[in-house]
Order: sequence, then structure tokens, then C-alpha cells
Amino acid sequence: MTFRSYYPDSVPSDQGATPWLMETTSAETMEVARKDEAAQRRCEDATELTAVRWRYLKITQKQCEQLQATALTDLVALQTA
Repeated sequence: MTFRSYYPDSVPSDQGATPWLMETTSAETMEVARKDEAAQRRCEDATELTAVRWRYLKITQKQCEQLQATALTDLVALQTA
């Protein structure tokens, strides 16, 4: 997978206007690891180009089902849990 062919599942913004590249996944595979790397690079590049900090958030399908989040802040909390 190259950087040019990476498209995130979604790009929400939080209340502080931080854009997030968000991916959901059901399994950890080599393809998912490559997506992680591409997403991190895209966040770094976008941050440099826009002067706005972009962040990456990966959530497993299991986490989504267990949490049943109603807000982006619920999902971001998983990253620090």
C-alpha cells in the first residue's frame, strides 16, 4: 500500500477542531500495519501543511461494539485507556 492509495474510514473533527483520521478494524494484519503507517504519515504531512495538528485513531470492531459510542470523545478516550 502506498501513501497515495490510503483513504481513511472517516475524518471527524473534535470540539477543539482537531481533525482525526479514523480507522476501524476487525483484525491485526500486515495490511492494517501498513495502513497505520500511512495514516501516521498523512497526519504528520497534513499537520505540517495546515499548521493544525492532525491525529490518528484506530478502533477495533470489538471496541466499537462494546462501547457503542455516541461521540468522538468516547472513541478518543479508548486511545488513552
